[in-house]
Amino acid sequence: MSGPGQDSEPEAKVLHIKRLYRAVVESVHKLDVIISNKSSYREVFKPENISLRNKLRELCVKLMFLHPVDYGRKAEELLWRKVYYEVIQMIKTNKKHIHSRSALECAYRTHLIAGVGFYQHLLLYIQSHYQLELQDCIDWTHVTDPLIGRKKPVSATAKEMEWAQMACHRCLVYLGDLARYQNELAGVEAEQLAERFYHQALSVTPHVGMPFNQLGTLAGSKFYNVEATYYYLRCIQSETPFEGAYGNLKRLFDKAAKMYHQVKKQEIKKLSPSRQRSKDIKRLLVSFMYLQSLLQPKNSVLETELTSLCQSVLEDFNLVLFYLATPAHGSTSAGEEEEEHDTGCSFLPDTLVFKMVVTCLMVVHSLKRGGSKQYSASIAFTLALFSHLVNHVNIRLQAELEDGESEVPPLHTDNPDDPDTRETAGPGPLEEEGLPNGTGGEEEEEEEDEGEGVGRTKGGLQLEEEKQKQKKKYSRLSMLRRRRCVRKEDESDLSEGFQSDEDEEEDERAQADSPGAAGPPPPAPPWARRPSATGCPWRGLGERV
Repeated sequence: MSGPGQDSEPEAKVLHIKRLYRAVVESVHKLDVIISNKSSYREVFKPENISLRNKLRELCVKLMFLHPVDYGRKAEELLWRKVYYEVIQMIKTNKKHIHSRSALECAYRTHLIAGVGFYQHLLLYIQSHYQLELQDCIDWTHVTDPLIGRKKPVSATAKEMEWAQMACHRCLVYLGDLARYQNELAGVEAEQLAERFYHQALSVTPHVGMPFNQLGTLAGSKFYNVEATYYYLRCIQSETPFEGAYGNLKRLFDKAAKMYHQVKKQEIKKLSPSRQRSKDIKRLLVSFMYLQSLLQPKNSVLETELTSLCQSVLEDFNLVLFYLATPAHGSTSAGEEEEEHDTGCSFLPDTLVFKMVVTCLMVVHSLKRGGSKQYSASIAFTLALFSHLVNHVNIRLQAELEDGESEVPPLHTDNPDDPDTRETAGPGPLEEEGLPNGTGGEEEEEEEDEGEGVGRTKGGLQLEEEKQKQKKKYSRLSMLRRRRCVRKEDESDLSEGFQSDEDEEEDERAQADSPGAAGPPPPAPPWARRPSATGCPWRGLGERV
């Protein structure tokens, strides 16, 4: 049964939307006049201008929920730009006029905090209004009251639900941006909070690459732009990339070329160990960045220059992987502290090594998709880099196992004349405390525990059980040592880096049978020997490429 009220309701809704949109446009024009003023940084935080921004915010929220399909995205963009972003950019532009702890800086901090609170509330409201299930995507969601019982059915179309999902994604990106701006202020550490919001935005919509671009901006020049390059490439490789990432990546590659030529001109002089480590890491990361800038689909480079640069990067990578984390020393000079602060650390963090390898894989993918001639050279370099990495993983695992064995206190076995036992066994647990492993120790123990017969008996049983456990551990570790010695004798032919004819034939057959094997086989990594600081499997690549 239809009535006049039902027929007029859509028309009334349309008129209401038009009035809201007209009010939004008027508020936007007033804010544009304020921002265009040269001394706007003094006026934006006046009470009347704050009230105007709050009014625009309310109008945009009403508009986006009244008609989300047609006006939701536009209302979101106006709200972010006119209420928050333009104020932030205006303050950053006039940063030299804003003194620390002044009233203007306090108003700016309040502006950022208010933005964080608003977008957190908006995110929770969208989840509640559209009953979105984001428990698997973000770690703080709208929790419904269990006493209400069954949820009410959502009367939203598929397009409205799609807008709600993307609106939650954009709210998380805005929260990450606000945390990043807070991190730029003195005395505010919000970098991890910004990373958290960006990663949660990726969890909500993994196909959108915008959060990767923001993560690259957040990384800044850390590790000589290697980390930012990784994030910009991830953004470009996404299903829905952000167009601004291409310009950001080009700017980093231009910086890499300048830094590379500056590093090459630096004089070679003797430095302290900590400074030398920092210099080696800088040379590796700058050269790596310059190499990635050359290995782009539209770039052309001489084959000899590319081969020489690849070999240099691999040698430095192999060298720097031997640098492990060291505890901080109190005697570090001011110059050394400044040098270490410049690089961020005196060794390559595991996460940075991972990002370098993934960067190489993304470059290989881009070259293949673009049909570049440098595709085979990029594959060979990536395989050689990965072989160095696997070698160092094996070396560190072996070192950890040997350290674990040496921590076990060995005991004498039943056969004290065994030469292996005499060489590897150290002082027993009793000898370390000044007690011999004979009857004398028991007599001294009886003298000390005189008058405590019960305690003495119980302690003797515990000591006997400990001796049995340690004996089992030692005998098991000694067997492991003997097996390892035999293995080293069997691998004596591989220690010089040679490869048998049968192995070479198998490698050639595997390369020929593999699909898409257009390029020549990469050089074989020296698996069976510990790589030296200058060892490099890149030799001979110039002939093969």
